[in-house]
Amino acid sequence: MYNMNIAKDTQRNIFTALLSFIFFPSSLNFHLDFIIRMWYDYSINKPLYCINVSNARLNMYPKKLPNHTTETFRLEERLPDNTSIRKAYYHKDDYPINMHSHNFYEINIVVEGNGVHYIEDNLCLAKPGDVFAIPPKNRHGYWSENDLNIFHLLLPHYVLEKYSDELEKFSGYHTLFEIEPYIRKNYDESIFLHLTEEQLARLRPEMENILYDLQQEESEESNLIFEMRAILLICTLSRLIDTDYRMQLPDTTQPDALSIVKTIEYMRKEFSEKISIDDLARKANMSRSTYLRRFTAICKTTPTEYLAEIRIKKACELLKNANLSVTDVAQACGFFDCSHFIRVFSKYRGTTPRNYRQTILTRF
Repeated sequence: MYNMNIAKDTQRNIFTALLSFIFFPSSLNFHLDFIIRMWYDYSINKPLYCINVSNARLNMYPKKLPNHTTETFRLEERLPDNTSIRKAYYHKDDYPINMHSHNFYEINIVVEGNGVHYIEDNLCLAKPGDVFAIPPKNRHGYWSENDLNIFHLLLPHYVLEKYSDELEKFSGYHTLFEIEPYIRKNYDESIFLHLTEEQLARLRPEMENILYDLQQEESEESNLIFEMRAILLICTLSRLIDTDYRMQLPDTTQPDALSIVKTIEYMRKEFSEKISIDDLARKANMSRSTYLRRFTAICKTTPTEYLAEIRIKKACELLKNANLSVTDVAQACGFFDCSHFIRVFSKYRGTTPRNYRQTILTRF
């Protein structure tokens, strides 16, 4: 791992050389040669450093991480030593977590130490109490600065699907698993779920129980216990993000981010109803133009495109049910004109709803 003290020493030497040139201009050639050599060593032979990020501390870290040797992890696959991928574990500083993705959801809770979490093309500080929900196919990785220790909970699709009705009752569930990860990879402000020292201490026994149960011999009973403990942790985090998190957001430097999050939650809950930009702007307590500008800045897409993607994603789920007609699916997803539904679906999925259904049903 690159020694951060070397980087600081190099910066200090460059700064000293510049000062020397200012006060002793006669030594121009020497100082220019020294500065060029030091800058080359700093910027070419060492990792590149971040620019244009809101938090000054992030300038100390590499702008990008290398790819992991295994770029995509699959929960059903086995590791090279023929052991199965653990569903929960602590990851300490013993080996790096370079950029990778996976075909399952993952919850990361920073327990100790400090570092940086890289998510797609963005990055944010990782410190004790930070919670990250990583959806499938999202590339991410960590850079450890000081004994970074992270609790990882790997969630197979069937667990979330099996308990979806119960989880949907927690209004913070979608915020934790869908909204926050989406915003986090596009937005570099620190406005996300962070556990207090007391909250983290209360959750530590739950993490330890999950790890203990996974050490037992695998059986239907042990699998059920794992599911129950995992769901309990998810419910706890969902409740926290819906209460404590909401009280902290207005104190951030970007209070309007909370208003944007609220409108995203509204779209996810009421996608089957007619929703206009004016409706969303009113809920955000903003003018139409301000809302469009802030939403696009935070989400890197327009509200119309975001809502369409929500509806099309839901339509893909409903099309698996052969008992529902295409018109039924369209109306259930907020499209009151079937022709319009077919056009939008084709735009986002590259095929018609009917062809999509045939492909899915023949696959199963």
